[in-house]
Amino acid sequence: MDLLTKSQENRKASENVAKHFLQKLDRSYGISSRMGACHLSPWEDLSSHSHTTSTSSSVSSSCDSGVEFTKVDERRLRDYIIQLKNDRSAVRTTVVELESIHIDPINKDPPTIIDAQKLDLENAVLMQELMAMK
Repeated sequence: MDLLTKSQENRKASENVAKHFLQKLDRSYGISSRMGACHLSPWEDLSSHSHTTSTSSSVSSSCDSGVEFTKVDERRLRDYIIQLKNDRSAVRTTVVELESIHIDPINKDPPTIIDAQKLDLENAVLMQELMAMK
């Protein structure tokens, strides 16, 4: 019986954390992102952010910790998770993997003759292109 009580307490604690997190998201993103309207990230339009936070205060005030965590709350949380995943993927598309300009310290072996010839050829082509640009 103690295990069941502990499980119920953990669930209630998790639901309270989720409720508080939903309140924070409602203040940050506003009600428009939950209604399916065009989502504007905070860095895209700061003026719309101040408009949406005033409308979300009435919604978030109904999310007291004494109220049960409903299916609607769960759906809102899932919608925010989907939106955050979409935002993350949009940011990842802007990231470019760059090669390091430093020599890998693990690879201390001297380059092979073929590698050296490749580097020489690449350098020659780069020099040729540089001279052509002049």
